[in-house]
Amino acid sequence: MKEPKTMSQPYLRPSAPDKLSSLAVLGEGFAPLALAAETGGALTIMLWTSPAGSQLPKHLHQDADEAFFVLEGQLAITAGEDFAVVAQPGDFIFLPKGIAHTHRATGGQPARAFQVLTPGGVENGLAEVAALTPEEVTPQRIGEIAARANMILLPD
Repeated sequence: MKEPKTMSQPYLRPSAPDKLSSLAVLGEGFAPLALAAETGGALTIMLWTSPAGSQLPKHLHQDADEAFFVLEGQLAITAGEDFAVVAQPGDFIFLPKGIAHTHRATGGQPARAFQVLTPGGVENGLAEVAALTPEEVTPQRIGEIAARANMILLPD
């Protein structure tokens, strides 16, 4: 099957859940379902898995809106100055670009969600972090990679 170069062409990624490659990034799992390269840069969709209690650093996306559809577990999300929720399976969360946020799996169990970012491309930064050795994972290195992915890491 020929992959599209622009969004003007239809595209099907055949179902193969047992063959999804997952990126391990700072304890979180990201299994790409639709990549920027497949959608003409329009979006990225990933199946995101967070172990119980795991939390990514507070950050913001400078050029991408982000959304989650919770499939399993509980997902505590804080965003901006006054948005704090614990999302349950079936809940949808939208985070506009430029809003500082973080998310954590709560309730003593892992959380799984569909994650959508538009425009796409964040997977390139995630792949770069996933390729680091444990010795290379430093706040400075993660910050440099985040900057290339148009993200800003923020203090908690």
